[in-house]
Amino acid sequence: EIAVLAGCAVVDLAALSLTERPEERLHLLEYGLVASLVLEALRERRRHARLPAFTAAPAAVLVTGAAGWLDEAIQGALPNRVYELRDAGLNLAAALLAVLAILALGAARRADRSR
Repeated sequence: EIAVLAGCAVVDLAALSLTERPEERLHLLEYGLVASLVLEALRERRRHARLPAFTAAPAAVLVTGAAGWLDEAIQGALPNRVYELRDAGLNLAAALLAVLAILALGAARRADRSR
């Protein structure tokens, strides 16, 4: 889990360096947070709906990635803003990194409890 968390941090820092505008750097943090919240909401929903456990993480990444793409599409329609597919991809990457980090932390907690 330490390797996964370190890898997530390195990739996130690399993604931050790819963004030129400060608001896009903030978006990377925002979409990581959104993915975390969506993941928890889906996990809670799964508990009540008795859905398979593996569905929450991919769904959280997809939902958050779609929101990031929509955000970029709206920016493209606004004056003085541009649509950049790269930024939509970075939003998706931020969501994926956040979900991977949460899964790694959960695996570490379960391993500690089983000892």
